[in-house]
Amino acid sequence: MIIKEMAYPVSFKMNEFKKITSYAGRVRYCNERLPKIGAGSARIAYKIDEVKVLKLAKNSLGIQQNIVESEPFKQNYPICARVFDHLESGEWLEMELATSSKASDFKRLLGISFDQFREYVQYDKHRKEKYITSLTKEEVKKLQNTEFFINLSSLIHDYDMPIGDFIRKSSWGVVKRGGKETLVLIDFGYDSEAYGQQMKKLQKHFGR
Repeated sequence: MIIKEMAYPVSFKMNEFKKITSYAGRVRYCNERLPKIGAGSARIAYKIDEVKVLKLAKNSLGIQQNIVESEPFKQNYPICARVFDHLESGEWLEMELATSSKASDFKRLLGISFDQFREYVQYDKHRKEKYITSLTKEEVKKLQNTEFFINLSSLIHDYDMPIGDFIRKSSWGVVKRGGKETLVLIDFGYDSEAYGQQMKKLQKHFGR
C-alpha cells in the first residue's frame, strides 16, 4: 500500500516533523495539528487521516515498542497492522489506523468469543491442553486450519514471541483489506526486551 504525504492535514508537513529532534517539540507539533486518539505510559497516538496513525514514544519503553513493531519481518504477517514509515531509533512510527476491537468483533470475524480466543492463544503458545476449557478438540482443530490462526501461530513460534499483547483486547483493531474487515494487532511491541525494561523499572521503583 502506497501512502502519499498529501493525505496528512494541510498544516502537518512530514518533512518538517522529521526535522524535529526533541520529544517536547514533536508533541507540540502534533498537538497543534493532529487529533490525539490515545495515550499510555509509553506512547501517544495521533490520528493522521482515515488510513494512518502516528505513535510517539514517551520514554525508553515506548522507543523499544516502536522498534519492535517496525521490524520488517513482522510485515510478512497479515495479522500485524502495517507500518508505513518510522524512525530507526524508535522515537516515532506511522502505522495503519484501525478501529478499536470489541468482544463482539472476535465472535463476528473469528467465530469464537474473546475468552475462547484467549484460551486458544495460550494453548497455541504453550501446547498444553489445560488452557482449553470451553473449546472442543474439533473446534481447536478447525481453528488451526484457518488462515488467521495459521498466521498467528507462525508469528508466535517463529520468533518465540511473548503473548501478553496477543491476549489483550486493546491490542487488536479492525481494518478493511480488500473490502473485507479483519482483525489485526495494533499494539505488539511488548517483546522480551521491553518486558525486561519494564521489570527493571518496577524493581527500581519498589527498591528491589
